[in-house]
Amino acid sequence: PMLASGKFAPSLRITAAFNLASLLRAQGHCPEALAALDRVHADIAAEQVRHALELSTRSRCMLDLHDVAQARALAGASVERSPGNSARYLLARGLAEIQAGDAGAATATIAAIRALTPSNATDRTEYKAAAYLQGLLRMQQGDVAGAVASLRAAVAKGGYEYDAYALALAGALAKQGNLRDARTFA
Repeated sequence: PMLASGKFAPSLRITAAFNLASLLRAQGHCPEALAALDRVHADIAAEQVRHALELSTRSRCMLDLHDVAQARALAGASVERSPGNSARYLLARGLAEIQAGDAGAATATIAAIRALTPSNATDRTEYKAAAYLQGLLRMQQGDVAGAVASLRAAVAKGGYEYDAYALALAGALAKQGNLRDARTFA
């Protein structure tokens, strides 16, 4: 009902749709998450503020649905439409590149995130995102020790996390055979 046009202000419907899409995606219901975004797509287009977030969210759903090509296209578009700091959108692009097995593109995306200017001296959000992607890339390349080091760095720093960085660290630690520490982060 809240997503229905007319009852609530468009900005509230958009926020509700993003919240619902996040919850549905976390529960593994990506088609329903995409449908929630579809219901407010016209409002998002008219608002012209959260279009990049919509593209990025759709990209993450497509990754969950194993449509890597579509995920890459959507993530690339989200970076192009980024209204400011593009770390969130570059992270989505990097995840799609890693899933596609494109280490060169993922490495370039990690470098692009590292080149971003932090919003303030104590916020390490960009550093965390780059270290997280680096850890995932190292896991894919079979460098478990390197992955653990990168993912530990991503978890240790302060700042916003765009994904479950600690869960990725737990997986890397488990793969390394360190089940005690893996349980701590899982």
